[in-house]
Amino acid sequence: MSDYELTIERAFNTNALSLFNCGVREIDQLIHKKTGGLLSFISEVPCEFYVAKISGDPVALFVLSNRMVSINEDMYPSLEIDFIAVRENWQNKGIGSHILDLARQNANNADYHFLTTAAFLNKKYSAVGFYEKCGFEVSGGKQGNTLPMFKYIDK
Repeated sequence: MSDYELTIERAFNTNALSLFNCGVREIDQLIHKKTGGLLSFISEVPCEFYVAKISGDPVALFVLSNRMVSINEDMYPSLEIDFIAVRENWQNKGIGSHILDLARQNANNADYHFLTTAAFLNKKYSAVGFYEKCGFEVSGGKQGNTLPMFKYIDK
């Protein structure tokens, strides 16, 4: 990715969703689903929607929100990575890792102790390995097509 300048912008409208595809059928369906998909989530849940661009072209979408996690009956604030999708031709070039670094910085600045996510997995595709490579650990059993994961943020 060092040959490209990646810019990340907070999106205040959802126009970027209409033409975006990452190449994973189930995730693309979620992006474009009219009801109950990513558009509904962004509209209904307090979150921040971002677009990552290279030379002005969207190469990734991601959504972050604030959550509370329970550990031994104590509650801790966390930054939830609700969604990440990178265009198929830009995958494995460090964009997802860059997005996670940005999320970690945001969580650290907010004095949060954890990053959390529900990693997508099915028979054909799994994001679990990507998150594990980035230091996340599994935090529960499979829930539908997702596996809850977390990363502790050292201060």
